[in-house]
Amino acid sequence: MSLVFRKLKGKRFPESLDRALPVVEWAFFALIALFAFAVFYYTDFSDTLDNAMLLGDSILDGKFGSYYEFAARNAGNRTVYTANYDVFLYLVFLIWDLPVFILHRLNLINHMSSTVALLWCKSLIAASLTACAFFLRKIISRWVKSRRVLNGAVIMFLASGMTVFPALVVCQYDALSTALMLAGLYFYIERKEKLFFLMFALAVPLKMFALFLFIPLLLLREKRIWAIVLKMIPAFAVNFVFSLPFRGDAWYELCLGSQNKDAVDLILDSSVKIGNASVCPFIAAFFVLCVICYTMKSEKWDADHSLSRFQVPVYVCAAAMAMFVCLVNIRSYWCVIAVPFLVAVAFSDPEKLRINSLLTIAASACGTLYFLMHHWVFSSRHIVDFLALSRFVSPAEGYEYKYGNIGAFFREKELMTYEPFVYSVFVASVILLLAFNVPKEKTLSRRKNAKFAAERWHSLLQIALTGALVALIFVTSSATQRVPLIETTGADYSEDIFAGSTVSADFVAPESRDVTELSFTAGVGSPDRSVRSTLTVTLENARTGETLVSRTVGTVLLTDKAP
Repeated sequence: MSLVFRKLKGKRFPESLDRALPVVEWAFFALIALFAFAVFYYTDFSDTLDNAMLLGDSILDGKFGSYYEFAARNAGNRTVYTANYDVFLYLVFLIWDLPVFILHRLNLINHMSSTVALLWCKSLIAASLTACAFFLRKIISRWVKSRRVLNGAVIMFLASGMTVFPALVVCQYDALSTALMLAGLYFYIERKEKLFFLMFALAVPLKMFALFLFIPLLLLREKRIWAIVLKMIPAFAVNFVFSLPFRGDAWYELCLGSQNKDAVDLILDSSVKIGNASVCPFIAAFFVLCVICYTMKSEKWDADHSLSRFQVPVYVCAAAMAMFVCLVNIRSYWCVIAVPFLVAVAFSDPEKLRINSLLTIAASACGTLYFLMHHWVFSSRHIVDFLALSRFVSPAEGYEYKYGNIGAFFREKELMTYEPFVYSVFVASVILLLAFNVPKEKTLSRRKNAKFAAERWHSLLQIALTGALVALIFVTSSATQRVPLIETTGADYSEDIFAGSTVSADFVAPESRDVTELSFTAGVGSPDRSVRSTLTVTLENARTGETLVSRTVGTVLLTDKAP
């Protein structure tokens, strides 16, 4: 594809335009990211903002020791979830949102209804994505030297739908813990052990999922049992210190207990029946990964100038997170924690970059589409109602929302049927990506001498697909249509239709209004494929007897209670 860019009808493509293409890529991505950042709203991040403000209030009011009760009793009217994470998270948000907190304390702003305050809070997630991109680039640069290839890898991560939608659409803070995990991985491969432990100590209280990386990485290098036990302690240090003031507090136990129970239940609910017992595939696979890491001899992969020193830990992290997102009934927005590690694996082998890119794009597009279909958070009615475009998306007089949300669009178009197919492609793409890039000794020696081709198509395709999905969720959430002229959904207009029978209804349209669409809804029960009957709907002009429209459809093709 890069050859196509450089040559046109046998002539060399202008070098200036070739150099400008990365700028075009970044410009298109920036437009998508800025639009998603400024337009979409979901309650979780405003909940966290409110709880951060309440943390500051509890400190200044001398009620820090009863923060969780204080937050529950003083939550804002629009707050859905009161404080249910470790106080460390709310401290991070409080520090970031300090300007908002000052205005809040001076009663100069209502942080829950201020677009500026909400966007400022959301900017922490954008900053976290920037940190993710920075450390991902640093990691991949250990074996990729081309700036163009590195930029392509960063765009593949940032422009992935599984990055944009969790972070910028429904604004989950998983990007914050992901940045710390990537930083920890970078310091790990650089053998800066203290910084490695520090990054994961900060990541664990944000999301316990950081342990899914920390434990395998620890077992890769450390083989002494007691040393492993002792080195596990720092990972919980920050979590332990910040939980001390609330130990024994009933509100603390209630709030965090419900949140932790939710995550544990989702993991255990993914169990399958094998023999006489239920087995959780993720726990089984993760245990196998840990054993493999422990049995690997560090002197074989951790040599000073070997490629395996960098790529083996990256692959282990990608495998752990791939197991998590594929084998657990995850919340859709958790998928962002897997994306940078999968991208790093995709850019690990120069000779497989093309197929790796295709698999990464397929996983990103299908994973995003599945989560849009599957998870109700993306079908929130207010997803475009509160931020930058809130004044422009409400229906005008005489109009109403056509779908109201993307979930209604999928249901109306009967696309939910394809949900298993879409998820199957997502899982298959992730599995193949890992299978094709196992860092074996022979493949590593081959990779070391190969050069990466700076192709453009993969990043452009990633941007285009994500942009299309962002446009889809915006259009389906904000599209309007004229209010129906006549609504006849009452019982008086409902009749059973028997073979050979006719049901008719009359209506009068005012001359001042044009009738552009008629919608009929049938209750069809459970249609049998063996039924070959048809339903004919005919619209006639009662004055002239002229047939205006006639449509015939097989009854077996009708969907119950769908127009």
